[in-house]
Amino acid sequence: MWGLSNENIPPALTLSYYYLPSHLKRCFAYCAIFPKGYLFEKDGLITEWMAHGFLVQSRGVEEMEDIGEKYFDDLVSRSLFQQSLHAPSHFSMHDIISDLAEYVSGEFCFKLGINELGSGLEGEHSCTLPERTRYLSITRAALFPPYTGAGRRIFRSIHGVHHLRALFPLYIFGEADIETLNDILPNLKRLRMLSLCHPKDTSSQLLNSIGNLKHLRHLDLYGTSIERLPENVCTLYYLQSLLLGECRHLMELPSNISNLVNLQHLDIEGTNLKEMPPKMGKLTKLRTLQYYIVGKESGSSIKELGKLSHLRKKLSIRNLRDGASAQDALDANLKGKKKIEELRLIWDGNTDDTQQEREVLEKLEPSENVKQLAINGYGGTMFPGWLGNSSFLNMVALTLSGCKNCISLPPLGQLPSLEELHIEGFDDVVAVGSEFYGSDPSMEKPFKSLKILKFEGMRNWQEWNTDVAGAFPHLAKLLIAGCPELTNGLPNHLSSLLILEIQACPQLVVSIPEAPLLTEINVKVTQTFIPSQRWNALSDEDCWQVLLARYAF
Repeated sequence: MWGLSNENIPPALTLSYYYLPSHLKRCFAYCAIFPKGYLFEKDGLITEWMAHGFLVQSRGVEEMEDIGEKYFDDLVSRSLFQQSLHAPSHFSMHDIISDLAEYVSGEFCFKLGINELGSGLEGEHSCTLPERTRYLSITRAALFPPYTGAGRRIFRSIHGVHHLRALFPLYIFGEADIETLNDILPNLKRLRMLSLCHPKDTSSQLLNSIGNLKHLRHLDLYGTSIERLPENVCTLYYLQSLLLGECRHLMELPSNISNLVNLQHLDIEGTNLKEMPPKMGKLTKLRTLQYYIVGKESGSSIKELGKLSHLRKKLSIRNLRDGASAQDALDANLKGKKKIEELRLIWDGNTDDTQQEREVLEKLEPSENVKQLAINGYGGTMFPGWLGNSSFLNMVALTLSGCKNCISLPPLGQLPSLEELHIEGFDDVVAVGSEFYGSDPSMEKPFKSLKILKFEGMRNWQEWNTDVAGAFPHLAKLLIAGCPELTNGLPNHLSSLLILEIQACPQLVVSIPEAPLLTEINVKVTQTFIPSQRWNALSDEDCWQVLLARYAF
């Protein structure tokens, strides 16, 4: 493995590393633990750099994640990282770049694995780890015979490396490998990062051993079969990242997780948590929390979110009908969370107090920086004034669903950057009128940026006022589905429309709009889907009458 020399790498490439700033040299060299062709995500790698202290905070006001993003983008701009063509959110290194990282990292980064025949460890010196090794990945594990037991040999080979900082197995372990890992973990007292992604059998004994790794900063249990975390995990006071994504059997978090006061990333996407532990507001450094479940108890109310001022990117608030008050909603301070880009507000079940629901939503106004907003199951009869306000300059996607008591739609035409709008399940809306387009005099063309518009499951919707000049200038796709009472609709002129879909609207009598770019019409009247009709060119004069009753063209 360490047979590489400077002669194996083009001089220009070596020189490009030589002139890297020192902070980028550390971050790049660390990537030597990745096998060739390995795909990694930007945010994941940044949290690993953070765990190892590679991010230098020159100005106190700049957050570590922002510093890490600059480092990462800089390495991309220098072509040391390349974006995957098939998975745009993932990156990799070219093989020769991996060789460079391996060369410059020296013995600090090491890869262990099983050779192609499963008969031994890869590499000339792989049987014994160098004493200087700090970051270790396991690049191929024993899954099936004849590889059985090879994983145990790997773990035994690292038994004496007491200064190891990162243990990063990239493949699934067998039960015997888990037992061996459990034996050696007590010796790895200086571990800062431990990844146990995908083990089929993560024993409770192993999890208890993790609680003794007092210097741990990054714990990744993605996709494991754990049902609960032991309480001693809450004594890992240096822990910055706890990654539990896709742990589908996980139904609760430790009750004392609020003790992890340095925790910045709590990944619970894809878990089946039923409630939040109390006093989550004590985790004031938290940046990542994909969802929060509102509880009835004071320690799990929505106002706990008010203390989490650093939350960023994505947040879903669930169970808003269970104990959320207007004051608690105000105390949650969503408007002050400037880094949240995707927000979802969810009410479950039915309501007996539509006024309270409106008051709660009124106080849940998000920051004007939000890009995607979804409101599900809201029980009020009207939306608050902030929804549709033209000050939401960054909002590009909006979903309103299951708002069964609402009698009208908010003035969404005023949103200047809105590109995708999905409205579903508004049972009490009978007419969509001028209020939908808004009355802001500065908006010359309502829905001026909208590209996709979907109406679905509007059971009592009968009329759509489309006589609004200049509306929908960039609309490319229009879907109307499950609106059995709708008798008229469709704007007359849609200059950018490419796709028109109408499904289960038996009363709808319309003219195909003037749409010179229209290439596809899909019509579904009954349970049988009628194949799409395509036209490569429709002139401005083409206007066909369509009766959507018991037949379709």
